[in-house]
Amino acid sequence: MSYDISIGDEWFNYTYNCSTMFHLAFDDEEGIYVLDNCTGKCAASFLRNAIDYFHENAKTLEKLNPTNGWGSYDSALAFLISLREGCLRNTRKRVHVT
Repeated sequence: MSYDISIGDEWFNYTYNCSTMFHLAFDDEEGIYVLDNCTGKCAASFLRNAIDYFHENAKTLEKLNPTNGWGSYDSALAFLISLREGCLRNTRKRVHVT
């Protein structure tokens, strides 16, 4: 299972296996779903905070790496950075998270 996220004509996908990391980074019960229906501009702000959290809490988050090898701290961080760049390219479009 994975998150499917779109904004404008761009599409992003990442495994649910790192959902605990996202819940911590977004400081919200919804985790990454907090981005759903945000504009790209608004989502980019949430993502900036989540990326900062990842950098500031790397050791804690690395301990949450899935044992099955699907997803990791490094790939989750890369995913967030890529998603933020997509949001910055589409500041007026809406983010959809499924």
